[in-house]
Amino acid sequence: MENRKKKLNAFEAMSQAQMLTFYPIVFQAVVAVKRLGILQFLNENKGFNLVEDIAKGLDVSEYGVRILLDMCCKVQVSERNENDEFAIGTVGFFILNDSQTSTNLNFVQDVCYKGAFHMTESIKESKPVGLKEFGNWDTLYEGLLDLPKDVLKSWLEFDHFYSDNIFKESMKIIFSSSPKSIIDIGGNTGKFIIEVCNYDNDIKATIIDLKQQLIEANKNIKAKGFSDRVTFVEQNILDKEMNFSFNTDVIWMSQFLDCFSEDEIELILNNISKSINKETRILINETFWDNQNFESAEYCLLGTSLYFTSIANGNSRMYSEKIFNKIIEKTNLDVVSRSSLGEYHTLLELRLN
Repeated sequence: MENRKKKLNAFEAMSQAQMLTFYPIVFQAVVAVKRLGILQFLNENKGFNLVEDIAKGLDVSEYGVRILLDMCCKVQVSERNENDEFAIGTVGFFILNDSQTSTNLNFVQDVCYKGAFHMTESIKESKPVGLKEFGNWDTLYEGLLDLPKDVLKSWLEFDHFYSDNIFKESMKIIFSSSPKSIIDIGGNTGKFIIEVCNYDNDIKATIIDLKQQLIEANKNIKAKGFSDRVTFVEQNILDKEMNFSFNTDVIWMSQFLDCFSEDEIELILNNISKSINKETRILINETFWDNQNFESAEYCLLGTSLYFTSIANGNSRMYSEKIFNKIIEKTNLDVVSRSSLGEYHTLLELRLN
C-alpha cells in the first residue's frame, strides 16, 4: 500500500535527509545499547538512572554509556530527564522485548550489515557482491551451513520467524483435497515436512533442495522418526533439463520463489507444469509487500529485498502480488484460489490451465 504518509514540506524533508545520512551508525548505537546490556539495565531499574550507576552496574565506561544513550534519545530508544539521568524509551522497550524486532535486528546486524556496504556494486553487477564478506559462493544458499555460527543462527531465526507460524494454519488447506503425497520444493531444514508428517500419518513426502540443505533436513526428519515417509532429492530447480518428475498430489513452495528473479520464477513454474496433471495443486506461500496491513510490515519486506540484492543472490526480491501475478500469466498455470495466512502471508493455489 503506497503513499501512506503525507508529503513532507521542504523543512521536514531536509531534516529527514540529514537523519538518513546518520541512520547506519545510529543503528549500530542501538545494537550496542542492547548487546552491552544497557537497555536491560534500564528496563530492570525502573525510572531514571545516573550514568555512573549504569556504568558501574555493567562494567562499561561512563563515556560509552553517555555517548550511546545521548544518541538513542533522538530515536526514543532512551529518555533523559532534567537531571541528566536516563531511562528506557518506548522504542527501546520494543527493541528489548519484542521478538519480531529482536529477530529483525539480529538479522540485519549479523547477516546484512557488512554486505550492504557493497549494494552499489551489487546493483551494477547484478550479483550479491556483499556475499564475499562471508565466502566465495555465487549465492548464499550454496554456503548457508558454512556461515559463521552466529550468522547462521540469526539467518535461521529470521527465516523461521516469517514461515513457521503459518505451517499449522496451512494444514487444513493442504489436506482439504485428501492428498496422498506432497513435494516441498526448497524444504530448507525440513520443519514444514515434519509438520505435515505430524498432521497426517499416511502422507508420503519429498523434499527437493540443494545438497547442503538436504543434509540438515535429513538429520532433522530422522530425529523425528519420519525417514520412512520422506524422500530427499538433490536438484537445481533452475535446470532446464529437469531430471525429476513432479508426480504428486500437492506441490508446496513456501517463501521459495522470492529467492529468484522474475525470469527464473517463470522458468521454474513452467518446468513444474511440464510434469503435472490438472488435478495437481501447486500451493505458493509468499509475503507480498503490497498485501500488508501495517506500514512497518511493508517496510521490513522492502528492506528484505535489499538483503537479496547484496547478500543472497543479487537478482530477487520480496515481490508485490501485482508483479507476481504478471509472472504467473506468462506460464501454463492459473491462480484458482487465494487465502490469507497469519498476519503477513498470502497462499496462492495454481493449477494447469
